[in-house]
Amino acid sequence: MYGGIVSKTLPAICAFLLFLGGGVVPLHAAGTNEGALAISGGVLSLAGQDLSRPRPVRGVWKVQVGPPVADTEPLLVTVPPRERRYFTPWGERLVTGTITYRARITDVPTTSPLALEIPLVFGTLRAWVNGREVVAIGQADVPERSRVERRVLVPLLPGTVGGSPGDELDVEICIGSSYYPYGGMTHIPPRLGTLAALQRSRTVLAFRDGVLIGFVLLVAMYHFLLVFAPNKDATHLFIAVFAAALAYRFAVADGEMFLGAFLGLSAEAMLRLQGPAVYVLTPLYILFLRQLLPSESTHRAFRVILRVSAVWVVAAIFIPLRFWMDLLFWYYPIIIAASLSIGITILRAVRAGRDGARLIAAGGLVLLTTGIVRIFSLLGFYVPPAYCHALGGTVFLLANSIALSRRMVDFRLSLANLREEAQRDGLTGLFNRRTFDTRLQEEWQRHVRSSQPLALMMADVDYFKRYNDALGHQEGDEALRIVAGVLQQHAQRAGDFVARYGGEEFVLVLPNTEIAGAYQLAESIRRLVREKEIPHPESPERLLTISIGVSAVIPEQGTAGARRDPRDLVKAADRALYDAKLGGRDATRTAPLGE
Repeated sequence: MYGGIVSKTLPAICAFLLFLGGGVVPLHAAGTNEGALAISGGVLSLAGQDLSRPRPVRGVWKVQVGPPVADTEPLLVTVPPRERRYFTPWGERLVTGTITYRARITDVPTTSPLALEIPLVFGTLRAWVNGREVVAIGQADVPERSRVERRVLVPLLPGTVGGSPGDELDVEICIGSSYYPYGGMTHIPPRLGTLAALQRSRTVLAFRDGVLIGFVLLVAMYHFLLVFAPNKDATHLFIAVFAAALAYRFAVADGEMFLGAFLGLSAEAMLRLQGPAVYVLTPLYILFLRQLLPSESTHRAFRVILRVSAVWVVAAIFIPLRFWMDLLFWYYPIIIAASLSIGITILRAVRAGRDGARLIAAGGLVLLTTGIVRIFSLLGFYVPPAYCHALGGTVFLLANSIALSRRMVDFRLSLANLREEAQRDGLTGLFNRRTFDTRLQEEWQRHVRSSQPLALMMADVDYFKRYNDALGHQEGDEALRIVAGVLQQHAQRAGDFVARYGGEEFVLVLPNTEIAGAYQLAESIRRLVREKEIPHPESPERLLTISIGVSAVIPEQGTAGARRDPRDLVKAADRALYDAKLGGRDATRTAPLGE
């Protein structure tokens, strides 16, 4: 049942997450070729172009290595560059430094203010339109003044043009990077559109990021609270820490970089924050997986990966930032090794039939797919939809969370089943003697408070030893099950309680019942057993019959300070049963408590 619920809800949750990443923000808004504006030779014409929706700008810009210099002839370079790297005129790869982009935009409409969106600033940015500075972020050659921002808007306002429709704009964008070679427009092209549309897009993206981070934090809080559940499963602590680290990663390294945007951190500080976010996720998940699937884990490989990852985390905090990218590059083999070890562990769990293993494997496939898309993006083959990898990580976390929750629910169901079995008689399915004693005590105390009558019925199968000797124990067991079924059939109310007292004896507790009503019910039970016409070769009646003793009382403190006890009610019913046996059996007798 639970597995069916999960199989129905997981696709809906995944669809919601995909809607956040792809439905709220159009997929092509991340920079695919569809609807791109073509710039050629550093000239972009907007004649007849629909700019109501932001569109990527692709093609050949005028690019200059270094800050803008008037006398320097710029290079004509495709943006983003096909190699996803910039090279100096001398053929050297530009790792850090300054890139200046120049473009002339013609046929600029003045019906709505326009803007150019720069995908990523990891250092400094200065922009001029027709020689007038419109954006200044950070300060060149001052690392502590550098910034990390996504989707920076360069306004192309009518006031900047200073003319009439059809005027031209000379745009000059200088992007500086002290540590990170992939800033500016190295991977993703800029977008051009109306200022209102781009601002609306930023707002929607920020909302989506907030929802995604909030969702991951809720998962972390959910499992953290389960750490204190009665079964005290430490696995919940590991996945809670992993989820918190994933939310931290989203906040400082993906999306709109919430933490940096809220705190106004420099690029250096953001890199210091991103280091642990990049390197702790893999070891944290390995620790969780070892706890969840200890028998299937590749322990030796996991130990090596954990130790190496610890070294990388410490290095990311303390090494000079000029080595940050080199550190990241050499961590990729570790990620590949960890992915293989994790995959082997999950496949072993699937083959062993571990509960939730297939769900984790499905989440892993989603994460693997988004990871491959991201690798292709870094290689320049494809620019993925917005937030693709973050969505894959969230779906993977959700799959692991549901798998662990299923294990918890299954554990509790198993525990409940064990408790139920401990309370039941294995032969008849009725409650056993120990449970009867507990329940009778509870009902007694409740009736003391309510001053209502409590009745007890005790039944015994007549000549049962002779029945067993004549027909065998298997037939005797079947006879006991039939009698138990009749008793259970007459326990119609919520508080009625049937138990096997021992051997061939049964008891029926009847709350809020006077002795007359209990007697009538006992007679109905006795007659129904007789009407079953179960053959009994050693009985005078030649049929299986039962004798019943009934007693009832209003539990309260007795006279002279003597306090009645539930055992007194049992003794009275047993005495009435004895009278029924002496009277010839197949009879019902009563013995009110106190007589």
